[in-house]
Amino acid sequence: MRLSIPWVFLGLLLWVSPSLAQETLRYDLTQTSLEYRVEIGQDMDVPLPSGKSSHVRTDVNAKMVWTLEAERAGGDRVVRLAFSNFQTTLKTGDRPPQPHDHLESLAPFELIIVLNARGEVQDTLFDVSNPARLRALSLFNDIVVRSLPLLPEAAVSPGATWKDQLEREVNDGVVEAKGISSRKFRLESPDTVGYSGVGTLQTSVDVDGTKVARTTRLTSQGSARFKAGILEELSSSASGTSDKSENLGASKVVTTLRMRRVR
Repeated sequence: MRLSIPWVFLGLLLWVSPSLAQETLRYDLTQTSLEYRVEIGQDMDVPLPSGKSSHVRTDVNAKMVWTLEAERAGGDRVVRLAFSNFQTTLKTGDRPPQPHDHLESLAPFELIIVLNARGEVQDTLFDVSNPARLRALSLFNDIVVRSLPLLPEAAVSPGATWKDQLEREVNDGVVEAKGISSRKFRLESPDTVGYSGVGTLQTSVDVDGTKVARTTRLTSQGSARFKAGILEELSSSASGTSDKSENLGASKVVTTLRMRRVR
């Protein structure tokens, strides 16, 4: 018995040790250029003044090129995201999907982000010369950039969890908006990070001289796969719902994203 106990203990130690292995996760921001295929789908119940709503489905397929522009003191990287080669279809109600060239007509779409190796976005720069392009760029930022997972500060092993919180305010003289969301991340495997999130968006807008205020409930979930610090694939889904009000019908928006690296 005295001889068997040490060997049993050693066997348990060898079995447990791999699960306790920890790793410091970081984005590899040294890559000068990365190309991705981006697929965005959006189902929207558009509220109408009559209290009813209209269903609109939009599908966008595009190329996104990630280009390293510069490195800042402290290690933050300046990255240019360029979107091109758009294929867009629009479906309203029961009508068949139709090609829609609105995005192609507004190209080029480029935005600059400054981020660190954990994936924290420190700054974002947009082209503000064209209001329509700016609105589209803001959507690409919300759908793509804000879906990038935050990596943990300390070393972790599979099963570890961590959180982040985002706040945003907009007031352009017409629309006032304040949003807050929190995400919980989990290391699903050594190369895969999953997350889920909740939040609220409060908006106030003038409609024919009447101020209309709405509260939208937000939920999201996603999963990202990395290889040696390079994002290989990202899938996410986000939804926003608001109740029927005195002025507008109920609304719901569900947006899905799939982004895959092209080699």
